[in-house]
Amino acid sequence: MDSADIRAAHAAAWETGSLYIFLNPSQKKIYDVYAAKKATNIKFVTNCSRKIGKSVLGMFIATEVCIQKKEALVAFVAPTVDNVQKYVKQLYQVVFSSCPEGSKPVLTRTEILFPNGSRIMFSGIGRGVGSSYDNLRSFAFDLVILDEAGFSANLDEIVDGALLSTLLPRNGNMLLLSTPPITPDHAFKEYCEQAK
Repeated sequence: MDSADIRAAHAAAWETGSLYIFLNPSQKKIYDVYAAKKATNIKFVTNCSRKIGKSVLGMFIATEVCIQKKEALVAFVAPTVDNVQKYVKQLYQVVFSSCPEGSKPVLTRTEILFPNGSRIMFSGIGRGVGSSYDNLRSFAFDLVILDEAGFSANLDEIVDGALLSTLLPRNGNMLLLSTPPITPDHAFKEYCEQAK
């Protein structure tokens, strides 16, 4: 492929919201399993090593949903409370680096806004005890992504107590991404076992 063909393929990917061509090989393996299972499983768990790009993969999947469905609503829950904007800004810069300028969504302090009315809301839950996720209970989401879920306190309360019901009105999905937790009794390990 010459550079004009590559640019055309990239533009087409962004127009249709089929962003698979931008994923690395490890991300593609996870994506393939997620795509095959999402119709029959509301929760999808990814437990993998560091630095393969799972947070970036989560943002790519969120972006696909937002491009493909008008007025979609996605929650991207990050493992930090204090610097959630900085955290998401880094992901935004990586994911949208190949997006044509006229098609780029707008990054605000709390959301990524798409031209078709879709949006990715971001929230931080932190590693300690907190209820910063409670403000998400009243929404109806097409997708909820919990990044570094294995490092969130009260994960079972967050997942099953607060966020699972937000998926029901739109028949949405939940994606739990993490490296293995440090504590042996963390709820993320149970989600991994359930996923098997």
